[in-house]
Amino acid sequence: MKKSKKTSAPPSYMKIIDNDYVVLEGSTIVKEGRQNIPPGVLEARQTLINKGYLVKDQNNKLYKLTENYAFQSPSYASGFVAGGNDNGWTSWKYNGKTMSELEDNNNL
Repeated sequence: MKKSKKTSAPPSYMKIIDNDYVVLEGSTIVKEGRQNIPPGVLEARQTLINKGYLVKDQNNKLYKLTENYAFQSPSYASGFVAGGNDNGWTSWKYNGKTMSELEDNNNL
């Protein structure tokens, strides 16, 4: 699944693996966290920075993920990418359809 940001930044990618929502290596992550960033997402970002898995991108407003990273919900995965609360059921898309639409049609 792909998440496009509101900027001209490259998209980020997520795959569902064993009931985890895995943001894939190479995905770009919005660098500056919004005020509504969940504590768990902020902690994950700091942990990945410390481990060297979240590094500065060529675009100074972004990080690049150097390893796959799993979350327990699509919204936490999306919030991690966006830098704040985000509804992953509507922001992650596959072939133009949201996760919510795919689940409604039993295609998830």
